[in-house]
Amino acid sequence: LLLSIHRYWYADILFARGKQLNRQASYAAALKDLSSAISYSPNEALYHNELAKSATGLTLLAAKYKEATVEARFTGLVVTQAEISAKLSPRNIVLARGRAILFNQLGSTNKKFLVKSIEILQRLTRLAPTDTEIFYYLGLTYARAGDLNNATVSLIKSVNMKPDYKNARLALATILIEEGKKDEA
Repeated sequence: LLLSIHRYWYADILFARGKQLNRQASYAAALKDLSSAISYSPNEALYHNELAKSATGLTLLAAKYKEATVEARFTGLVVTQAEISAKLSPRNIVLARGRAILFNQLGSTNKKFLVKSIEILQRLTRLAPTDTEIFYYLGLTYARAGDLNNATVSLIKSVNMKPDYKNARLALATILIEEGKKDEA
């Protein structure tokens, strides 16, 4: 019993350190700590989701420096860890939104990830129809995918639910200006 408590405690320490390293953009070090945390406590969806964040950061760095082999390796890790997180906690809205954001970021390397992000966010709009952030991120993802009509619809929903949501208002105004609708912006 004492050993299992120690393992859980140590996994949590490693997770916290890995999460902090991710915030500092020290993705390789975060990956190491988070992988260790998962080895001690493999059934924590949050751990897998955070590891996917590390791998996303490393993927984007590899893409920036045109390291295709490294990029492919870390992209595969993002997908694997995101899938594990989803299986461990399929109805956790916060984790699912985080996965959608990661796939949105990977959309800069491959547009198929934007489609995956949109699928996740559309499902979340049914699970949490009053969550303004979901509609905001859905709008941003549609915009990145080039679908300005759906982006506008999603951002309008977000603004209608929370009129003082500055980020959603700014994104909506940017799209409307881009479409030549300055009066509506």
